[in-house]
Amino acid sequence: MKKIYVLMLAILTQAVFAQKETNIWYFGLFAGVDFNSGEPVALYDGQIDTSEGSSCIADAQGNLLFYTDGVTVYNRQHQVMENGTGLMGNTSSTQGVLITGGPGSATKYYIFTVGAVENPVGLNYSEVNMAANGGLGAVTANKNINLLDSTTEGITATLHENGEDIWIVVHGYPGDVVYSFLLTENGINEPVVSNVGPFFQNTLHWNDPYFEPGAMKLSADGSRLAVASQAGGVFLCDYDKVTGEATNALQLENGAMEGPYGVEFSLSGNVLYTARTGKLRQYNLLAADIATSGTVVYEDPYFTLGALQLASNGKIYKPDGLSESLSVIHNPEVLGTGCNFEWGSVYLGSQRFAELGLPTAIASYFVGPDIEAQHFCAGSETAFSVVWNRSPQEANWDFGDGTSSAGNTAVHTYTAAGTYTVKVTLKRNGFTWEIEKQVIINAIPQFSLPEVLATCDPQNEVIQLTPENFDISAASFQWFFNDAPLEAITPTLQPSGFGVYKVTVAVNGCENTRTIHIIEKPAFGVTVAESCNNGSFTLEALPLEGSFDPATAAFSWEGPDSFAANAGKVFIAKPGEYSVAVETQEGCRGSMVYNVVSANCNIQRGISPNLDGRNDYFDLAGFDIEELSVFNRYGLKVYNRKHYTTEWSGQSDNGEALPDGTYYYVIKTVAGQPKTGWVYINREEH
Repeated sequence: MKKIYVLMLAILTQAVFAQKETNIWYFGLFAGVDFNSGEPVALYDGQIDTSEGSSCIADAQGNLLFYTDGVTVYNRQHQVMENGTGLMGNTSSTQGVLITGGPGSATKYYIFTVGAVENPVGLNYSEVNMAANGGLGAVTANKNINLLDSTTEGITATLHENGEDIWIVVHGYPGDVVYSFLLTENGINEPVVSNVGPFFQNTLHWNDPYFEPGAMKLSADGSRLAVASQAGGVFLCDYDKVTGEATNALQLENGAMEGPYGVEFSLSGNVLYTARTGKLRQYNLLAADIATSGTVVYEDPYFTLGALQLASNGKIYKPDGLSESLSVIHNPEVLGTGCNFEWGSVYLGSQRFAELGLPTAIASYFVGPDIEAQHFCAGSETAFSVVWNRSPQEANWDFGDGTSSAGNTAVHTYTAAGTYTVKVTLKRNGFTWEIEKQVIINAIPQFSLPEVLATCDPQNEVIQLTPENFDISAASFQWFFNDAPLEAITPTLQPSGFGVYKVTVAVNGCENTRTIHIIEKPAFGVTVAESCNNGSFTLEALPLEGSFDPATAAFSWEGPDSFAANAGKVFIAKPGEYSVAVETQEGCRGSMVYNVVSANCNIQRGISPNLDGRNDYFDLAGFDIEELSVFNRYGLKVYNRKHYTTEWSGQSDNGEALPDGTYYYVIKTVAGQPKTGWVYINREEH
């Protein structure tokens, strides 16, 4: 197409190393750069003299194999390759040529060429055998094989989803058809046809047919296709690297006399750049409305028309016409002017010019192998896989703890937490890649929690877990009640009822779950004691084996004639059935029903066993006595009888008469309640 040049200054900049098959570039007027150091270093041995497209290929270690302008092929010694002339590309074609590897072969390569709009010879391919001539290669007899009669000046390619086969993508001319040819180890299949635009015409635009051309690019992951045409504008499509279909065309820019020419994706595929005379525009492909996300990130009337090309260091380069330099987008993933476009960044050398084009490459080659890992918890399986758009022929793992495995995927269980360096060694077509990644294996969070909590009222309790190997502030918590999730997300929980509670603690993605059963305490024991206070008969609710604290408990009594009271000790006047309910401050409960046989507190205070028929016996017949014990003033038990009624008349257990005096008695009723007091023996006649 027609060339427009502006002289520019050259500034050297830094680059970062990535993949190597695209690390050698030859382009323009005897220009070249080498990315093997991570920085674009100028080369001065190139033989290409082309105003636009070229293509180069290196081996997996970044060693040059061959390069071409679409017409002539040069080997690594910069000599014309055997049978390497007369290819059907065009040095005035935007992307006149593309080199790809041959699926399933370490020595077969393909050169695909497209013509210029002024000479549309279509899509053709030639095979290269790199095993010929001692590794210098030769173009085989399969040369200039036609696949399509007429195309635009754009060509791009991506790896198939299987990591082996390659989709070759071109745009028909005239028309709006995108053709995808699948290159396999068995050859090239019939094309997949997608009608998605833009519409290229073979009629004049602005009295100049050269305004039709523009580049086309596939993203590195092969999911999107961008097509530029100065006359037709820029279209973005979804691309299916399984089927080869382009769909969902979206027009981003309109055509113009100085319309879009170069297009390129960032390495992630999340950002798209377009270049036209005077403007560099950026699109956010993650935006809800991609078309309106377009932002001009650089504008200058001296910004020349030219290609945009992603390099192995993740930066995007642009030729500076007849200046001895390349411009660069340093941070293509950054939105806005933070992408940092620098004009004239890379110096190419005296009298070496990029002109309009840069080497066309398969963006898939920029994506190198990596390690993907999931689940980083000691004692559980960590899954590893090789992430690559190609298929390794061999993969050997070193997990960094003295163990190893083989295969594209691997599973390993680390027994201890720590930082491990994982290595995978990949082999493909005689080349080796060694990838390392550090993984941090975290400990499973350990904590203590009672297995069982017995309580009278769950709402009076707080479940508290105790961490053993983690900081509470670094953990997250999820509680469950009878397997239903609760809103609680703290290390403590106030339960709402009896049942099964679970808590799952997560720290650094590692989880542990423990369970606590909250059960109801059985009712506690209550006993009732009878006593007489100043002649009044009393009942007192007392704990059994310390079951409650009488000082803090609440009491509720019921008895004959609607008797009711709420003290621990009550005065009663009538015999009958009395019930008492006791509740502690914790909500625990106990109760007892007690039968009062006699509410009489007038137990005899003395007997006069002189056989006069009056007070001869200690009469307790109305008190339902289980046992009576009598003690002298020295505390010696002198009398004891079970099931006592009226048998004692002042005698000892052996039947001897006890001397007159005061004696202490202990009465135990059938109901189990004790009664105590003093009784006087006086045998004198009255």
